Amino acid sequence: MSSVLKLISTLFLVFTLDAAEPAKFSGKTHFEYNYLEDGTNGFEIHRAYFGFDKQISDNLKISFVVVVGRKSLLKDNLTTTKSSLYAYAKKAQSQLITKIGKCTFGMQGMNVF
Repeated sequence: MSSVLKLISTLFLVFTLDAAEPAKFSGKTHFEYNYLEDGTNGFEIHRAYFGFDKQISDNLKISFVVVVGRKSLLKDNLTTTKSSLYAYAKKAQSQLITKIGKCTFGMQGMNVF
């Protein structure tokens, strides 16, 4: 988890030094509130997305998305238990725009269900 934070901090410092075109940060969180009779009430984060987009020049754009989620482990046939949070990079790409088209490099994000 700390290596992901270091990477995000490095990207923030490197690409926000150029103030001509500001970087865009985004985020989205999926959570629920559980009310149980045994007294364990509260919010649970299922998944969170943190994004970073930067237009370096007219021909170059970078994009980076980190996902933080929680896996459910099957305890027995009827109940599940929650595991700890994990993080991974969902998208880390650069896009070069040329006269003949767009070239995308890196790990591209996909709509997978």
